[in-house]
Formats: sequence, C-alpha cells, structure tokens
Amino acid sequence: MKLVDNDDNPYACDSSLYSDDNEDPCPIASIYVDLPTGIEPIHMPNKSPHEWNATGWNVYRSDFIINLDLASAQLTEVKFRGPKAGITVILDSVSIVEHTPPTVDCSGDLVMNGNLPVRTSLVFFNQQPY
Repeated sequence: MKLVDNDDNPYACDSSLYSDDNEDPCPIASIYVDLPTGIEPIHMPNKSPHEWNATGWNVYRSDFIINLDLASAQLTEVKFRGPKAGITVILDSVSIVEHTPPTVDCSGDLVMNGNLPVRTSLVFFNQQPY
C-alpha cells in the first residue's frame, strides 16, 4: 500500500492513532455487513509493526472472524477509511486467505497423574509454603 497526494508525491500518514482526533490517519480497512438491523462495520486495524514508509510499499495485515452475522449477510463490502481527502491509496497484491491454526499434538507431552493433591499443586505454582 502506498499513499500519494494530488501531485503524485509520497504522503506520510500517522499510524499511531486510529480515531477522529487524528488529522492525518493512515488507512484502516473495515468490512461493512448488511444486517436486518442496518449496516454494521467490522474494523480491521493494520497489525503491521512497522512505521509508515511514505516512499516505499507498506504491508497491511489484519484478520477477522466470519461470525454468524457475516456468514448470513446478504451483502458485505470491504472499504478503506482514511487518509484525509485528496490522498490516493494505491494497493498491490491484495488477498484474503483462510488462516489455519497449527495443530498441536499433546499425546506424548502430558503426564497422567490422577493422584496429585490440590494443595500440592498450589504450592508448586506459587513456590511458597502454605
């Protein structure tokens, strides 16, 4: 993602605050879901740990959960809010991918001990006598 002004000059936004109080906000993605009660946004702030680079490409990463409202909506739209008027947002290589959490096999790592007294476990975790 890049930002340029009306003269195609690189534009630096302020990624420190996503609110109406920020005069130069960086873009924030939102999914707008059309529900029977009206259109509701799901905001997806950029999770990239890097400061905004006005002269280079910037990564925008976020994630969202497809809940019942999103899955049953008749219409959904992805929109970017910000930056201020007159700034052009340039996107490249946009994708939405399913996140598959890693599987964890605990079958060989757990020790079965059904006789562990409750008070002993408190002492073990607190590391102090009772």
